[in-house]
Amino acid sequence: MLELTLVSAAGNRYTSPSFFRMETRRKATAEGGFSHAITFDKTPPLGESSETVQEFLPPTMVRIKSKYANGCQSLLALYATPTKPGYVRHIGCQVRMSEEGRERRRRREETRGEGERRGG
Repeated sequence: MLELTLVSAAGNRYTSPSFFRMETRRKATAEGGFSHAITFDKTPPLGESSETVQEFLPPTMVRIKSKYANGCQSLLALYATPTKPGYVRHIGCQVRMSEEGRERRRRREETRGEGERRGG
């Protein structure tokens, strides 16, 4: 069980910093937005080493996908929708998938595939 608080998610100023590399995956354009991949050199604040891809998709979406060394994945989708001049409605959705969840999904898809092959 991972205990998580805002302070632990933000990091700890008393321990060594966790440096990271940021690689541009898609250069910024008005139509296509941009995308960056972030890879930690050491253990990031949330645990094992990970790779995170942050992308902005115009006009209103930010998507943050993370893959961890233990097989877990997370997706955070954030929308900022203008409602009237000077006002924005923020909408967000987060999905996390553990290694056990991925394994169950794979078995379920294999079972469906067998049923289709048998004509079921």
